[in-house]
Amino acid sequence: MAKSLISGLSTGTSVAEQGPGSVASGPVAGTRQTQKRLDAASVDALVNGYLSGQSVYELAGEFGIERRTVSAHLHRRGVPMRRRSLSLAQKEEAFALRDRGWSLARIGAQSDVSAGTVRSRSASPAR
Repeated sequence: MAKSLISGLSTGTSVAEQGPGSVASGPVAGTRQTQKRLDAASVDALVNGYLSGQSVYELAGEFGIERRTVSAHLHRRGVPMRRRSLSLAQKEEAFALRDRGWSLARIGAQSDVSAGTVRSRSASPAR
């Protein structure tokens, strides 16, 4: 394999041209992830959506950006963040799902909170 890569480099043959036995995975060197930049009007719409009750996760999906980017935009605009927690019923359900082998991320997605929220709030059912 290494010899074929080296010989391909010396002859100018790309890894993709070397056939099915070659390995070409991951991003190509020199390429960058395309960043989605929101203009001021989009950030205004994002802020209005959050203030009208949409979650950070919903806004991330709507605008095609990371939830952390949504939070960063909100922080830059000085928007007070809502602290989502789990109700007693959600905590009990989280406990039951965790006992059935569900991951914290999966439980969080079901309850529209992060895995960290599930972890910190499901330490005990009465919490």
